[in-house]
Amino acid sequence: PDLLLSFQTHHGRLPERPMGADCKSVAKASKVRILHLPHPAERPLTSARWDEAAVDKTVDILRKQRRTFAQRPAAEGAQAGDRVTIDFEGKIDGEPFQGGKADDFQFIVGDGQMLKEFEDAVRGMKSGESKTFPLNFPADYHGKDVAGKQADFLVTVKKIEAAHLPEVNEALAKSLGIADSTVEGLRADINH
Repeated sequence: PDLLLSFQTHHGRLPERPMGADCKSVAKASKVRILHLPHPAERPLTSARWDEAAVDKTVDILRKQRRTFAQRPAAEGAQAGDRVTIDFEGKIDGEPFQGGKADDFQFIVGDGQMLKEFEDAVRGMKSGESKTFPLNFPADYHGKDVAGKQADFLVTVKKIEAAHLPEVNEALAKSLGIADSTVEGLRADINH
């Protein structure tokens, strides 16, 4: 889809504009190119619209940005989408390594913030539970000191919070500052 792009750039100084000179003559004398873009009202409406799937995806992103979290019952394990608070310490060949330890660290299970093996090990754990598991760092891991190596991590889950996404309704539209505060208005605003 076409996108409307607006920007300003400054490279050095343009010469002073003599009295009565128009912008084109100053630009020509300065070897500056003027780019003319049509006003949005002059563009065909279909070029600025998204398909319904793109609008739905944007609504989902907006809901995710406004999600809230509530303590998950102690008997329930961590699930995809939960925010967990953990302490962890990793060791390679029995030795701690830089960046391998954190206290009160939070991440969303399944969001890809942590390596998949790490997230899989935390998934299902309950608040207060600890366990040790092996983790193989990928050979192309950004931390060169641990890339391609195996570490053993001790993880303690301190808190599990379930995510609650807001309903797609007038309250969500209003919270986003949509003028008419309706779902139709929200979708129309995204589509323009």
